[in-house]
Amino acid sequence: MSFLKRLLGLQFLDEIETPARRRQPAPLPPPPAGYRIYTTEFDETISVPQIPARVEPLPWKQVQEFAEIKQQYKKHFSADRIEIHEAAGDFIRRLTGQCSQEERASTIVTILIDHSGSMRGMGILSACLAAEAVWKTLDRCGVASEIIGFTTSSWRGGQSRVKWIKAGSPPNPGRLCDLRYILYRSAGDARGKPPAFVDALYPDLLKENVDGEAILYAAVRLEQGEWTRRAIVVLSDGAPVDDATFYHNADQDILVAHLKQAIAEVEAKGIGIGYVKLEERAGDFVPANSVIALEPVAAARGLFEVAAKALGLEPARSDLDPSST
Repeated sequence: MSFLKRLLGLQFLDEIETPARRRQPAPLPPPPAGYRIYTTEFDETISVPQIPARVEPLPWKQVQEFAEIKQQYKKHFSADRIEIHEAAGDFIRRLTGQCSQEERASTIVTILIDHSGSMRGMGILSACLAAEAVWKTLDRCGVASEIIGFTTSSWRGGQSRVKWIKAGSPPNPGRLCDLRYILYRSAGDARGKPPAFVDALYPDLLKENVDGEAILYAAVRLEQGEWTRRAIVVLSDGAPVDDATFYHNADQDILVAHLKQAIAEVEAKGIGIGYVKLEERAGDFVPANSVIALEPVAAARGLFEVAAKALGLEPARSDLDPSST
C-alpha cells in the first residue's frame, strides 16, 4: 500500500467526522460592525509533545500504524527532497547576496500551516515538506524562524459554543470556536534542531481554521523580539472556515473580511505576508503575494518565492532580464 493511501486511511477514520456545511435555521438580526470574538477562554497554544494528549486517543493498532507512517515519511520523499533542495539555490543566492550576515541575524520568518480538515492527505504532506525545506534553508543562512500550525480543538464550536448556549445563545456572537496553535518551532529554539513536522499528520488534529487570528497571533510573537526584517508566510488550501461561527452569525463573510483586515494591519507594521494556496478554488480570497501549488515540490518552490517577496528581496537578474546569463 502506498504511503499516501495509508495516511489517508488513518486520517479519515470513521470516528473523525468533518461536519457538513449547514444553512442558518432562521434569519438573524443584522450584526454589529467589526470583528467580534465571543470568548478566548478556551483558546490554547500547545507544543508537539502535547499533541497525543489533546486529541482523540487512537486504538493500539492505529498507534502502531501512525508510528510506521512517521518512519516512512522520513525516507519516502527522498526524490522530492532532492528536487526541492535544488530549488532552494535561487532563494539562498538572493538572501545571502542582498543581506549581510548581521542583517540575516536580525531577520525572522514565521511559517503558518493551515491545520483544517480539508488539508488531510496531500495538502498537509505538501505543507510539511515545503515548510521543512524552507526551515532548513533559513537555518543554513542564519535566519531565525517560527513554525506554527493553526486549527481548532473541537468541531462545531467546542466549549465556546457550550458557554454561549448556557448564556442564552445571543445572536451574532462573532467567532465561536476554541482556537488551537501548535508550536513546531519557536524563535528561541536551537539552530539545527529539526521541527517535528511529521506530527502534523496525526489523526484528528486537523479541524477548522481561522486564518485572520492566526496571522495576528504570529505577528504579536514577532513583536517580542528586536527583528529588523520580519515575514509571515502561510500554507493553506482555502479560505477560513468555522461552522459554528458561520451558522450563528448573519455576516457570512466575517472570517474572510477579518483575514483581509488582519493582513492589512500586519503589513502596516512592516511585516511582509505571503500565501501558498494548496488548492485552487473559485471565489476564494487570494492575497497579493500568493501562488497556487498542488504538490510538494511546487509548494516548496512557491513558499521560497512568496518568502523572498515577503522579505523584500529583489528578483534575481535572470527574472528581471530574460536575456541575462
